[in-house]
Amino acid sequence: MAKESGIGATLAWDDSAGTTRAIGSTVGDVSFDITRADLQVPGLADTSMSRVSGLVDFQITANGYFDDAANNWFDVTKTIGSSTQVRQIIFVLSGQTLTNECQMLAVNYVRSRDGGMAINATAALADGTTPAWTP
Repeated sequence: MAKESGIGATLAWDDSAGTTRAIGSTVGDVSFDITRADLQVPGLADTSMSRVSGLVDFQITANGYFDDAANNWFDVTKTIGSSTQVRQIIFVLSGQTLTNECQMLAVNYVRSRDGGMAINATAALADGTTPAWTP
């Protein structure tokens, strides 16, 4: 398979009512981490570190633009203070899909000097399901 860019990726994120919203037009960039805990388990007699793999985690940060039209990025993120509902987040690129149930952790609203209004949101794995790409 040939190398590909991220052009054409889609992002969908549940709003507080649990309705999945396609927000790719109001999100400019996204980053996510799939990590595994590193458990350090040296014995008293060991002279070097021993490790075992721990639990897997997922975290996503999306940075977008203010647009208060219905079902856009602002509409999805504005309820973090009043809703603890788990949100499904779906990232698709080139037929590969990464779907996770996440808890919203933070939303940051930034009005820059040039007048731009950015919305940055972070969410993390909520349900214990191991993150995995599916075709």
